[in-house]
Amino acid sequence: MAFDRVFSWFYSSSATARTLTVGIALVIMILATIGIGSGHIKTSYADITWSKFPVNIGGQDYQLNYTLSANATLNSVIVDEPGKTLVFMIDAHKDGQLVVELPRKIIDSSEDKIDRPYYASITTAGSDEGEEAKPATELYGSSNDVRILMLNFSKDTTMIRIIGTYLSPEFGDLMTGIMLTAFSILIVATSIRMSQRTLFK
Repeated sequence: MAFDRVFSWFYSSSATARTLTVGIALVIMILATIGIGSGHIKTSYADITWSKFPVNIGGQDYQLNYTLSANATLNSVIVDEPGKTLVFMIDAHKDGQLVVELPRKIIDSSEDKIDRPYYASITTAGSDEGEEAKPATELYGSSNDVRILMLNFSKDTTMIRIIGTYLSPEFGDLMTGIMLTAFSILIVATSIRMSQRTLFK
């Protein structure tokens, strides 16, 4: 049997060889244990049990997927269209994490079609200003449709700001579209009125 051969070799080897073998075996066991733990932590984002929060951007309703640890509560999400920022208002009584799935069609951060980090800042109770915005940690599971961020917050955090380069719909584009539509309607209405006057002369 293979095991018999292994045991026979082990006991017939020198003390140094046996010590080295045991050391290698221990290292392999430790690495395997770490691998199992990492696999559990870095499980597919599809396995996350998401909570949903409604957000209205430019008159469009969306549902944001998120999780909050440490029994923190999400009270509201404020949309800062000019600043291309989502502001998460929370109650936190312990240190914890916010994990949020950001659909690219809602908010993205890129330059020349290349992904760039989102920036995030944390504000705690009693502070007038939040900390300086820093690059946010991006998690596994990001794709062509969504990007997933993990943000650590401390006790008494009240506000988490996520800043991108694009917020849908772009406010300027929306206003331009509205103005062009209104102008087109005005032209059509004026043309119809002038045609009617010509016919009834």
